[in-house]
Amino acid sequence: MPPLRERVEDIPYLIKRFIVKHSVRHDKEVRGVTPEAMQALQEYNWPGNIRELENMIERGVILAQHHGMIELADLFPSITIAPPSESMAPICVDSSLSLEKMVNLLIDRNTSLEELENRLLDAAVARSRGNLRSCTKTNTLILL
Repeated sequence: MPPLRERVEDIPYLIKRFIVKHSVRHDKEVRGVTPEAMQALQEYNWPGNIRELENMIERGVILAQHHGMIELADLFPSITIAPPSESMAPICVDSSLSLEKMVNLLIDRNTSLEELENRLLDAAVARSRGNLRSCTKTNTLILL
């Protein structure tokens, strides 16, 4: 039988089955997974195959709200995006904002290099919907 990463079309059916199984086991009704979570599950490499998927769905059932849906953060807690600090408030970027102007804006806000690096990494992970394989040096990052 081919590995799960080669049978992406099976993932939604397996997820449904595992949600039913673990909802009963944990006496909790879960309606499903969010579209963001489903996309991340379908893009994940699954080195642990079906057993890893089942464990992840069980974790999602445990963490999800009763009558709620499994969120991306329930499945991949290491890629949750922390709220930005005050100095990293959202930046409205238009196409005329040059890199130099953006750097000056960040300096004016007293943004530390560590904050900027963390924000860039969070944005890259969010953009790739948790697929860390697609977060490469060649990706273009935009502060959101």
